[in-house]
Amino acid sequence: MTKDEALTEVYKSEEIRQVMLKIQPEHLRDDLKQHVFLLLLEKPDGFVESLIGEGKLRNYIVKVICQLVNFKEDKFHRVARRGTEILTDFSIVYEEAEEDFTQSQIQRRFTEIEQNDEAERQARELEQSCALELGKVYWYNQALLKLYIDLGSYRAVSEQTGIPTKSVFNAIQIAKNQIKTNVLCQN
Repeated sequence: MTKDEALTEVYKSEEIRQVMLKIQPEHLRDDLKQHVFLLLLEKPDGFVESLIGEGKLRNYIVKVICQLVNFKEDKFHRVARRGTEILTDFSIVYEEAEEDFTQSQIQRRFTEIEQNDEAERQARELEQSCALELGKVYWYNQALLKLYIDLGSYRAVSEQTGIPTKSVFNAIQIAKNQIKTNVLCQN
């Protein structure tokens, strides 16, 4: 069975549908499912085929779904948090509240929203500046850091490159520290 056939079968399966029904909030279910399977389609064929061969594909998919639901600072949640609508009907806010809002409570809520927007903007700027600084890192350390980001562990990078794990760790730490230092110096 090929990677695409296996993923299509699992995508349409009743098990995944049941898992997705447990996801809250409901409006993110379809987006989350699409995101998980997009991640799998981007993985190398050998990785997915090894999961199929070991009979662990469904378990892996459920694990990824659970991680995405519980870890709120990944790319999926950053994109899902972006609101495209501007709330103009404030009666919804008042109907949901059991007590009347005072002017100071409303002002505090708007301040919180502004602070969250500012924090998101700063996070995007930091991400962009880190990406720029990555280009300035020594090519060897840069390549290992990129592999680490893709594979997720020092051991996986070591296995793929044949470089000892300790050396991989040291090179990645040097790259991370260099990026951190350069980004902090800019601010």
